[in-house]
Amino acid sequence: MKKTFMTILAFATGACLWAQNANDALLFSENNYGGSARTIGMGNAVTAVGGDIGSIGFNPAGSAVSSYSQFSITPSVSISRTSSTGTATGSFEYKTDDDNTKFTVPGFGFILNFDTHRRSGLKSWSFGFTGQSTNNFLNGMMASGTNATTSYMGALANSANGIYFGDLDASNAYYNYPWDVIVGYRSGMISTYGGFEDQWMGTSEAIFPDPVTGEDVIGLPADSYLNQNYSNYKSGNKYDYIINFGGNFSDIFYIGANIGFTSLSYSSDESMYEAASDPKLFGITFDDGTVIHWDSMKHDYSIDVSGSGVYAKIGFIAKPMTGLRIGAAIQTPTMMSIKESWGMYGQTTYIDADTTSEPSPEDLGYQSYRLRSPYRANFGVAYTFGKIGLVSADYEFCDYSTMGFKAYRSNDNSLFIGVNSDIKDIMGLSHMLRLGAEIRPMPKFALRLGYNLTTSPQKDNLGNYDWSLKRQSISGGIGYSSDGSFFADVAVRGHILPDTVYQPYPHYLEADSPIIRTANKFVEAVATIGWRF
Repeated sequence: MKKTFMTILAFATGACLWAQNANDALLFSENNYGGSARTIGMGNAVTAVGGDIGSIGFNPAGSAVSSYSQFSITPSVSISRTSSTGTATGSFEYKTDDDNTKFTVPGFGFILNFDTHRRSGLKSWSFGFTGQSTNNFLNGMMASGTNATTSYMGALANSANGIYFGDLDASNAYYNYPWDVIVGYRSGMISTYGGFEDQWMGTSEAIFPDPVTGEDVIGLPADSYLNQNYSNYKSGNKYDYIINFGGNFSDIFYIGANIGFTSLSYSSDESMYEAASDPKLFGITFDDGTVIHWDSMKHDYSIDVSGSGVYAKIGFIAKPMTGLRIGAAIQTPTMMSIKESWGMYGQTTYIDADTTSEPSPEDLGYQSYRLRSPYRANFGVAYTFGKIGLVSADYEFCDYSTMGFKAYRSNDNSLFIGVNSDIKDIMGLSHMLRLGAEIRPMPKFALRLGYNLTTSPQKDNLGNYDWSLKRQSISGGIGYSSDGSFFADVAVRGHILPDTVYQPYPHYLEADSPIIRTANKFVEAVATIGWRF
């Protein structure tokens, strides 16, 4: 029979706030653009091209380029695949693949074009509305293996050393101590030993003499090992809903402005599981002589984030000579209001026991704050070869050192002084190069190719940028335009992403804890259908 200690912990508002960091600011601020199948097929290199609903998010002047109105919708299927394995022998050594698929709509909207019937000056003006994805957080990973050296519960006990066990039972514990330590204590993952009230050991550990010094040491029992599993799943989107105005001056100069409303939705679920290779090797003896044997543990942490904000963007497209187009746009910072809710869960299971304890869950905790995302600017040049096709190139930069957290409905920003200083120290400029081409072998059909390169804004301790964190994508697509108003486009985009490194728990007892390396692949297939009128 098994004995289970279980707890679902959550935290009252303001209780030991789950601290934001510079990576959170980057995650919620950076843009990985969606768009229409045409713009995606061309690598979103459309700052100087315009004419398509998908181009409005890059350059507001794009709505004024066409002489017609249009409506379109762009559904998409995203496929994420990760392959994970430990970086050292003896921990998470099994190669594990995880696949996730998600249906989204990265673009939709309309443009209404109004002709002024003038031969020069303001020949037409446009009004548009579009929704465009600026990030897709879909990602999942799993890793598994064996470990004869360290355990999650041992690392947790090491973090708890120096904390009196009575303090972890106090009602204000959430204000003063790490949440995972409280979870571990209340769910039976760690305990004090040897009569100490502030020295801890993991339930998976034993006390035995060091073969060299003879002193007592703590570690996994002899001839034992753990079966470990770690998983992390992320999902959500960042979306911009854009109100657009544009003007066409003499078919030479186009200008536009956007008011953008950003909507953020993000969730993350992280789980750590350990099981005894042989529970009989993990015995725990009580003062009355009773012996029970540890079998397994599980720790879960989940967080849900929602946010909204507003920004403005202006841009222009000019045709200084036949075939040549140049364009530029600049976007203001976005002040986002963000809400987080979270919870933790812990469970420890034994054999040889005859009771089960399952405390009632508590309400989830939550926190609100504000995030100022950075300004961004983009420039583009394109050359059209009559009705045969075009080539285009964009450059965009964004200064992530200007990000910053602020208190929600308060002028007291003392909680964010440290993280805002970190942002200025470790974040800098990110550069994005976008290249695209469109060829029309026949009047009704178009072939498209695109390439993107985005550098990371993160810097090391010496202030150098880490080019290994760059992201790349390659795309291609086909377009069809009927003799009437109907048009359709399809595109496929594959992302070349840097490897991700996870450490499920920190080093302790002078031993290296596991590090998991994950190779990421991300592919999108998009289709746009629309009508011109």
